Amino acid sequence: MKKLLVCAFALIMVSIFISTIGWAQEETIAKSSLYAISSIRGTILDPNNKDGVWQEVSPTEVRLKPNTNLTKDDLRKIVPTGDVKKVWAILQQSQEGKTGNLRAIEILPGYGLAKLRYHEGDYRIVPFFLDFDSDLKPLIEKKGINYPGLLQFVIEPFASYISRPRNNAEIGNNFGVKIGLVPDNWKIQPYFKVGVGAMYLTQHFKEQATQFNFDEFAGLGLNYFFTKNVALTFEYRYRHISNACIKEPNDGIGTNIWLCGVSYFF
Repeated sequence: MKKLLVCAFALIMVSIFISTIGWAQEETIAKSSLYAISSIRGTILDPNNKDGVWQEVSPTEVRLKPNTNLTKDDLRKIVPTGDVKKVWAILQQSQEGKTGNLRAIEILPGYGLAKLRYHEGDYRIVPFFLDFDSDLKPLIEKKGINYPGLLQFVIEPFASYISRPRNNAEIGNNFGVKIGLVPDNWKIQPYFKVGVGAMYLTQHFKEQATQFNFDEFAGLGLNYFFTKNVALTFEYRYRHISNACIKEPNDGIGTNIWLCGVSYFF
């Protein structure tokens, strides 16, 4: 049953990843979708306005000019209130093409500790996680749901140095979801993260019959923004390793992991 659940969750994560690739391909906007909103004419959003934010790529299509960033507050100053939501949706579509939907890169080193059975002592690791975070909000906004906090799909390659019980290493990749617990414009942003992955251990354990294993994790973290785009990130996660009953023994290893790193948001 556990093996089935792990595989099902992994398939969901892969499906979300494929969806994010699809969003990134939406680079241009049809002029007709802009002209459908009459209030755009005569504003800086008008693609025929040389001082506007649109760049013409064909007689029928435009895209947002490079290095152009608009917020909803900016829109409220130049677009009637009733049209802000519609114009913002068009801007978001264009922004996806400009950034490739990648919203953040996180560098997260740390320390991990687990208790081993069979008198082998502690399992101690020094992990290094590299997170690539893509925005999931466009997916739910298409369903009419507006979530104020972070909502991201995470691709997380990692490598760890194993210091105990013997010098070894682990390497793998996780897929996960990161959910902000407060609005994403706050300076301090706590979040929840959950995911699954696969890994290879050079360490031989009496607990595990195989060196190839799966892992699932859940944790809480905090982003502290000391600039607009850069945050100091703290995270605690609990990780469970098992081989999904591929071969016995499969007692599993539960590891407490503390992380401290830097995150850059686009």
